[in-house]
Amino acid sequence: MRHSRPSFSRILPFVAFVLCVVLLEAFTALNYLNLRRISAHGRAVVIHSHGVDVRIPPNRFFIASVVAAGSAASRPIQAANMPAMATEALVSALTRTWPDSWRPSYFGPLPDGLFAWRGLIFPAYCLPFWWFAGLGIDAILARRSFRWPILLAGTLFFAILAFLGIGLAVTASSGDMAFVLTGFAFWTLLFATFPIAWFRLIRQRRKLNRAQPGFPSA
Repeated sequence: MRHSRPSFSRILPFVAFVLCVVLLEAFTALNYLNLRRISAHGRAVVIHSHGVDVRIPPNRFFIASVVAAGSAASRPIQAANMPAMATEALVSALTRTWPDSWRPSYFGPLPDGLFAWRGLIFPAYCLPFWWFAGLGIDAILARRSFRWPILLAGTLFFAILAFLGIGLAVTASSGDMAFVLTGFAFWTLLFATFPIAWFRLIRQRRKLNRAQPGFPSA
């Protein structure tokens, strides 16, 4: 009995989300254990951050550890889930906070709070894009056949990412933007499957047309 191969449009979102969650859980556990170790007899812990003293009571150790995990893992998670910025922009528009990026009030107005929130939410925001990237891999491996509108949409995404990534690489002057450039490069390669699959489909159809009886030979 022949078994059908699993679709990358299902595999990619699951694997990407699980890997991000595992990374965040590991950072959360380390932060929590560190706070418990520093705390003497269940007392609050005072953290010095950017010239401000933040007092964390024991009943806030877990949520503080989660936020700290989001901040610590933010750059790699943002790079791996770069298209989530489009979802973030949509959420910000719907909540009428644009051009500011929406996040819960707990994360505050500072950039550090935004980075921590992105580290936590981007794996969920990016799920539709992982699914779509999986369609491109399915198309290039000929596991599924797609009509031209899907291939066109993927090709447009590829062109937009390539254009923005090249423009950012030319204009960026800060080394702190390396993770952003890495994200654009990674996702441009992922979406390159669509124009490749479309080009291959065009060639296959031309070959079939030439093989039809009565097709004029060159």
